[in-house]
Amino acid sequence: MRLPLARLMIPALQDVRLTNSSWLMVPVPLHPRKKRERRYNQSTELARTLARLRGLTWCDALRRIRYTDSQAGLDRDGRLKNLKGAFIVVPRAVRQLTGRDILLIDDVLTTGATAHECALTLKKCGAGKVAVLTVARG
Repeated sequence: MRLPLARLMIPALQDVRLTNSSWLMVPVPLHPRKKRERRYNQSTELARTLARLRGLTWCDALRRIRYTDSQAGLDRDGRLKNLKGAFIVVPRAVRQLTGRDILLIDDVLTTGATAHECALTLKKCGAGKVAVLTVARG
């Protein structure tokens, strides 16, 4: 299923706002418990497939260090509070992120709270611009 979904994302990569930079793709991570339940991270699969299809670079740079309550039913403020401090940049990725423009990859964007918290985490570690690319809007 990841190939058809990744192909849906390709036209967005041709947007003039995304063609002026050498983007490093970073998938939104799942908490390890959630990953064990699902057995995969859909965002990582999308980033890996997109990178292969378009000759781009991806890096598994973020970790979710705090298990968070379900976002369903929360408004934007509730989602932002729920995710505060939930992500870190893995130490081995810091050098790769510094000064780079990041294309954050996720499957669905609802309120943007997850993307917001990931972007803040990446920027604190020295990333340049952070743009978000998703398959769907919830």
